[in-house]
This record gives sequence, structure tokens and C-alpha cells, in this order.
Amino acid sequence: MDTWIDDVDMEGGLNLVLNPSFELLEDGRLIGWSVPEGMCRPDEGERRTGRRSLRFENKDPTNYKLVVQPLKLIPGRRYASVAWVKTLDVQGEGAGICVEWKDEEGNWRVWTDLSPEEKRRAVQGLIEAILEAGYDQSIAQGIIGDVVELLHRPPRSEMRNAKEFSTLLN
Repeated sequence: MDTWIDDVDMEGGLNLVLNPSFELLEDGRLIGWSVPEGMCRPDEGERRTGRRSLRFENKDPTNYKLVVQPLKLIPGRRYASVAWVKTLDVQGEGAGICVEWKDEEGNWRVWTDLSPEEKRRAVQGLIEAILEAGYDQSIAQGIIGDVVELLHRPPRSEMRNAKEFSTLLN
């Protein structure tokens, strides 16, 4: 599976992403990004704009790795995130961009960590964003579904959520 990423834009008025087109290098390493060893490299052959993109190669779909850039965001403020993503021979659900967040202690927060009020606000914000983008209300309502937790599996792991666990098994 090969994926190229370029033009990452996290808007809150102006782009908050450092080195969004992967142009800035220091000693061959990307400035502003944390990338998995042996899986990522700047690529001048595929790009949307500028001189290069980031090429992400992962031959093992069970080896879940992320390209990361921490951002300082203001709680309660809306942000829009876009990126150019090109794939080759991607299997399963494909490739994409995700936004994750940490708590005050630096631990990654996941859906099950959120309070009922935080979950309500997150769902409401997603529905509003979908409707503002011009999509039908049925699509907005389609983001709500059942979550099955496997309580005998380790907390905060991909084996705890039934959908994630089934992906690992396939």
C-alpha cells in the first residue's frame, strides 16, 4: 500500500500546519512532522504542488502507524481540515487523514474517554458541518451508530472496539 500526502491544511483563519507541503527538510528529515521509521519519505516524483509530497508505504495493514504533527487548538473553536491524498494498491477501507487529541496529561483521548456532554457536542458539531457543506440530513444522521465494546479486551486498544478488532482479524 502506497499513499502520497500533500497540501495539508488545518484552517482556523490561517493554516496552522507547519510545512504543509513537506517542502522543508533538515538533514533529510521533514521539519514539523513525526513520521514512522522506514515507512515515510519525501517524494519528488508524486506531488500536487511544490517540489514534493510525503510517501507513506505500509505493507502490513495490521501495523497501524500515523504521521503526526501536534497543533495547539483552542477548545470550542471550529477548524476545517483538508489534504490531498493519492493512493496505489490500498486495500480495505483505504487511506485518510484523521485528527486525534490528547488530554492535559498527554494521553491520547478516544471516544470512550469523552463525557456524555463532550460526545453530544462532538456529534452535534459533525452534523452541523455536514449540513453546512450542503449534504442531505440523512447523511448527517448516518454518522450515528452503535458501538460494541469487547469488555474482556485491553482498554484503549484497537481490540476493545468490535469494528476495529474485526479489521485486525481480516
